[in-house]
Amino acid sequence: MVAVLAVGTASGVVWREYLSLTWEDFDPLLVFCWLSMVALGAFRFSLRKDLPLAAVAFAGGALIETWGTRSGLWTYFTHEKPPLFILPAWPVAALATERLARALDRFAPVRDARAWRVTYAGAMSVFCIYLWIWSAPGRPHPTTVLAYALVAVTCLSTTAPRRDVLLFAAGSVLGLLLEYWGTTRLCWTYWDGKTPPVCAVLSHGFATVAFARGVWLAKKAVALFPSGASRGSEGAG
Repeated sequence: MVAVLAVGTASGVVWREYLSLTWEDFDPLLVFCWLSMVALGAFRFSLRKDLPLAAVAFAGGALIETWGTRSGLWTYFTHEKPPLFILPAWPVAALATERLARALDRFAPVRDARAWRVTYAGAMSVFCIYLWIWSAPGRPHPTTVLAYALVAVTCLSTTAPRRDVLLFAAGSVLGLLLEYWGTTRLCWTYWDGKTPPVCAVLSHGFATVAFARGVWLAKKAVALFPSGASRGSEGAG
């Protein structure tokens, strides 16, 4: 909570021209979104577990925003490609979604692994079809090819279908709330003008799955290299 407060304060100072503290501009939905995400992210916070997810979400969010704004799929009111002020929201949203998925895990039926694989395949197929159709205006831009490649890698590299389905569902629920706020307040606008598009809502769920996959791949990469301590002990031996 202290870290979010520090980042929020710094952002308010840097982008103070966009900040209004008058009662007339008070936005209860925005306050609700941020208080909910911060409260969820602070719940059972673990630096060891959550810092990698926050880092991957920050980098992944920057990539997503760069793709969307440069390919023309969405624009921000500042017309930046992308605006830096939106990037800190991605790690907070990722942590909040992880907590929501953890809550869903307590209530989701414990079915056999095959059923979850089928559910995962169905959910990812629906999302990919939506994404392929909706993102058609952005295909001429080279970043779209990269985005499609990362989507394919994420879809095909699952090791925990049940967890990924729950992350996808939790991220989509939170995404609906965030996308409704952003599009109705004209903070960002999609090429189709919808408030919000279904694909944009589902993309929040998929992004959460991709971030979890990024953390998993990063840990696998780190495991390939022995630690300095291990190398030292091996050398001494």
